[in-house]
Amino acid sequence: MSQFSAPWSRFLKLTSAGVTVLILGVFWTVAPISTVDESFAFKLFLYLLPIVLLGSSAIFIIRGYEIVGESIEVIRVIGRVKIPIDTIERVEFNPAATDMSMRMMGNGGLYSFSGFFRNRYLGSYRAYVTNKMNNVVIYRKSGPPVVVSPGEPADFIEAINSRL
Repeated sequence: MSQFSAPWSRFLKLTSAGVTVLILGVFWTVAPISTVDESFAFKLFLYLLPIVLLGSSAIFIIRGYEIVGESIEVIRVIGRVKIPIDTIERVEFNPAATDMSMRMMGNGGLYSFSGFFRNRYLGSYRAYVTNKMNNVVIYRKSGPPVVVSPGEPADFIEAINSRL
């Protein structure tokens, strides 16, 4: 078993902190000053909505990557995503791989860049990224590529290549 960290880039740290403060600030400023005529349920909704929004992103925080047996595992707060090694064609380090991407469905910077994306270079791809400067593209024999960002890209690639 090989373990690899998932360090956050400065951009991800600043974006996540800024959006968190903004969401909490807006909702928790509006809730106390809402009019007396509004129902208790509406005020409760205003207090709970930011917790639900932030919590639903937080449970998918990428905590690291592991190569366990015959698969690569993306470790998240809730659950793991497994990529079988026998489905991998090749891997490459490419910090620019996710440039100019359009998010199709997923999270574009609140605690991670994860989900389904598309750009001209990769076409459709799946991302589990915390630092774009560490992008490793996993090309699969079939299906879209997967982009991850281990703290030690060269060691990560070497560990995968030794199992291919």
